[in-house]
Amino acid sequence: MVRSPSVRWIGANVEMREEVGAENFFVFGMTTEEVAEVRRQGYDPMSFYHGNAELKLALDMISSGYFSPDRACPLSGVTNALLHLGDHYLLLADYASYIECQDKGKQPVPRPAGVDASRHSQCCRHGKILQRSHHTWNMRNASGMLHR
Repeated sequence: MVRSPSVRWIGANVEMREEVGAENFFVFGMTTEEVAEVRRQGYDPMSFYHGNAELKLALDMISSGYFSPDRACPLSGVTNALLHLGDHYLLLADYASYIECQDKGKQPVPRPAGVDASRHSQCCRHGKILQRSHHTWNMRNASGMLHR
């Protein structure tokens, strides 16, 4: 599943979608244009928090320390940043789209006859990773970091 920062797909996203097929590639989130419009109108993370009971429950559980009972609320800073410090990446705005995408991804997709299951892992091959690391991320010594 990929969070869509734009309607323009480049690089690895295009390659992955081609390799696994559109029916097996799930994209969620706002487009660049939608993000610009939300920011232009004034993004209010609290409206998403109060407008989605499931999201509110999840954030309340995180900030209460529910997931880390042996430590005093180590994740409360995360919820504070999302709710009170602007949620720069508009994560709360994308939450409903993410859940919808998760649900869609749970639906079984029939594999067409003759499709080789190995094609689904092609985009993760060592060579592809090295190529991406060298050309996209400007990493020169990535081969030593990858396990063969």
